[in-house]
Amino acid sequence: MNGNGKNMIKVLFDATILNNIYTKSCGRSGIFWTAFNLLKSLNLRKDVRIYLYSQNPIITKKFITDYATELPNVSLYFEDIKDIDICFSSVFAIPEAIKKTGISCFILIHDCLPLIFPQYFGDYSKNWFAKLFNSLNNDDYCFSNSEHTKKDFLRLCPRLDANKIITIPLSTNLAYKPNKILTATVRKKYNIPTDKKYLFSLCSLEPRKNLIRAVRTFIRFIEKNHIEDLVFVLGGGAWKGFIERFEKEVPDFEKYKDKIIRAGYVDDEDMEVLYSNAEWFVYTSQYEGFGMPPLEAMACGTAVITSNNSSLPEVVGDAGIMINWDSDEEHIAAYEKYYFDKKFRDQMARKGLKRSKLFSWKRATDIMVEQFKKCPQNPNRTSLILKNFYKTQAKKSAHTYIVTVKLFNFLPLFGYKRIGGRRQWKIFGLPILKIRKMDDAIITKYYILGLPVVKAYKIKTIKK
Repeated sequence: MNGNGKNMIKVLFDATILNNIYTKSCGRSGIFWTAFNLLKSLNLRKDVRIYLYSQNPIITKKFITDYATELPNVSLYFEDIKDIDICFSSVFAIPEAIKKTGISCFILIHDCLPLIFPQYFGDYSKNWFAKLFNSLNNDDYCFSNSEHTKKDFLRLCPRLDANKIITIPLSTNLAYKPNKILTATVRKKYNIPTDKKYLFSLCSLEPRKNLIRAVRTFIRFIEKNHIEDLVFVLGGGAWKGFIERFEKEVPDFEKYKDKIIRAGYVDDEDMEVLYSNAEWFVYTSQYEGFGMPPLEAMACGTAVITSNNSSLPEVVGDAGIMINWDSDEEHIAAYEKYYFDKKFRDQMARKGLKRSKLFSWKRATDIMVEQFKKCPQNPNRTSLILKNFYKTQAKKSAHTYIVTVKLFNFLPLFGYKRIGGRRQWKIFGLPILKIRKMDDAIITKYYILGLPVVKAYKIKTIKK
């Protein structure tokens, strides 16, 4: 029973990540699909009413309109948070303005990658994960996507309460099943030769995914065994600079480039058939918080090769070949086992299909709602009208670009740009003056010709 004495639980759901529904990039990866499927599953429940809030409510309103058939019990929230029972974020830190009302907050934690592999994330202190991590405390209730993720957060963020972190089993981004009908149209769309079999990998093309080693060892495998009937299809959006590094670090890439098919972003409607028709699926990542792609391949009846680290054993179990991510020899041996032993490959495919049925979004949301109902309600909550919150957020993120004069329609004579607290003036395309306000204008930096010349501090005084 929730705090308002009714059977219906009112959940305020952060929809910010769901705005990526309109992009075709790595923004529509596992974290996005997790949020989307949890929302759809919660929408089906009779004891939950979902209200959305977002850092961009205009796009979220469009999302609700476009998906009204799938999400009939979901609406954008403008009213007082005092009338809500639970606030839930599937990715980002819950805004302090919402937490300060005293509402019970739940956050889904995915992984600690920026802390474990800082070399892949640039200036960690400025990204969304830093804001999330720094906001966590022992008052927060968390759902983790794996037991491994839970252990990592407790190790790296000891202020969290272990009793308030519950692991929920995630599932696949779509309701996948085996589909062996691979049309010539789909092959042509992703440049897959009609006379070749293929192995498949699907991930954001970033260093942690270990794709360079997977491809490099594939080339060694086909060289060693004189294999001509197999290609490697790489699906997924690329990180900046990855392709250049890929071509540089894979030996003999030019010689074997017709064996490496860079399919790029894969449309939702083609995922099932590409998984299902692969000889096997490769996902030897250095670290995963959960590992949705191997589960999707298993659900499509395809044998998998994955790493034996982090959360992947929780997902794959004994239904695939698990190897050390940094071993070239183990990659090659796994490829050879599947290529030359079809009976074993089919056996792993069947085991994977059976294991995939242990994971469902219904099971995940059953656990979530059970925790929502157990959560105590704060009787001293304060008001926060979401309509006013949106206006404040919009004011902070408002941006305009103004170019007043261009010569011959291409040579900029004078330009002005404003993004939130940042302003910049340019003459002949050169930055003459830039002002950068940080932390609600407590620190303001002034740059002339791109050089920092003044840093001003706003001093706060406390009257006794």
